[in-house]
Amino acid sequence: MKADHQTADAIITEACAWIARLETGELSIPELAAFREWMRRSPRHATEINRLAHLSADLERLPDFPLRKTDTDIQAMPVGQATARSRRSIVLAASGMAALLVVAVSLALWRPAANDTNGPLATPVGGYLEKELSDGSLVRLNTDSRVVVAYDGARRTVHLQRGEVYFQVADDDRPFLVRAKARDILATGTAFVVRLQDERIRVMVTEGQVAVSQQAVAPRRGVAAGTPVAPPPAPILLQAGQNYEDSPTSTPPVTRVPETEVRRQLAWQRGLVEFTDTPLEEVVEDISRYTDLTIRFDDAELRAVRFGGMFPTGEIHRLFGVLESTYGISVAYVDESTVSLTSGRRDSP
Repeated sequence: MKADHQTADAIITEACAWIARLETGELSIPELAAFREWMRRSPRHATEINRLAHLSADLERLPDFPLRKTDTDIQAMPVGQATARSRRSIVLAASGMAALLVVAVSLALWRPAANDTNGPLATPVGGYLEKELSDGSLVRLNTDSRVVVAYDGARRTVHLQRGEVYFQVADDDRPFLVRAKARDILATGTAFVVRLQDERIRVMVTEGQVAVSQQAVAPRRGVAAGTPVAPPPAPILLQAGQNYEDSPTSTPPVTRVPETEVRRQLAWQRGLVEFTDTPLEEVVEDISRYTDLTIRFDDAELRAVRFGGMFPTGEIHRLFGVLESTYGISVAYVDESTVSLTSGRRDSP
């Protein structure tokens, strides 16, 4: 697994090097072509550049973070801490860097837009995609997500096949419908998030109002054809600040979401995952979406440990470091794709 970490570190290093060159604003045509080629070589390259841009913009608004250390300060830090913060110092070295990165990435990846946006949109594990649809609506896809856009003259339909997507719906005479499994989420000018995972559907409204259809009960077998079927239940209306979940454990299905929880659930749009007094089982379930690793609990009591913290989505090894250093939880690689969590630190061989 060390090789995988080195690969991730290499990508971060290369991304920071490109950022330093972009900062000068003096890239030649061959250098710009090389940057385009590097961005397109792997989805992880584009993800890392965009993550750093979002993280840079987010951290610039947090003046209490000790991000602008001198070289002397960095040398005095522990090695892991110095590495992380020295990378950040590269990212945050000049004002307006986030804006410069967004412009540079746009130039590198620009291509003529099609007449409409019908068709699939998808992200890989750890990926992020923001797309403006033909009607002006905005969609943001979280890690390992896929939608199929199907607009026509009568309605705007988006089929969510997996993952988590944020929708900011533009005003239009046509209704805007998100279909996820057996549910329809109908909205007009509004903003909301739909998450589909393990057959569970979660809808959180941040602006306006949406209507979530309730799953209709199929007629019983043996009922004669033509027998009247009871109409489906009325849809559930959700207002801004409300959350709907059809999980068996969610009672009631509609809850009010505090503003702090809304911010936490939307942190992925800033390239972050954030937890506040959250059971470790939920932390692992959430963060596992951003990695191909399988994380297992070898000690069941660890599932209930309350955890808090904020991490970049692509740097799961930081979470592991905090679990070991702060919570005394041993993190061991069983093989290249499996990590086990156990109580207590293990001595190095």
